[in-house]
Amino acid sequence: MGTADQHHNLMADRYLDEMADILADIHKKLDYVAFAQVMKDVYPNGIPKSFYKSLAWEGLKETRADRDTEKITVQPPLKSPLKKVKEAKEFARYGLKKL
Repeated sequence: MGTADQHHNLMADRYLDEMADILADIHKKLDYVAFAQVMKDVYPNGIPKSFYKSLAWEGLKETRADRDTEKITVQPPLKSPLKKVKEAKEFARYGLKKL
């Protein structure tokens, strides 16, 4: 059984890749070509899996994995996983209008 937090932690730990694949499959059925065209300057080789993984994190807020991700730091020009998640959400929400 387990608590909701335990379930979300399990999803973050074990199923993030699968959730990203499902989001990508769904997106291809929902006017993917138009979105990819708008995003071609940001993603010239198509929408990467990392974009969908970032979106999958949206449903995993306040999990142990989410808190651990917030602690990861990297040196520029690299981007932290949290920065990538935030950028993917912004692109999904606003496209290039925010850039």
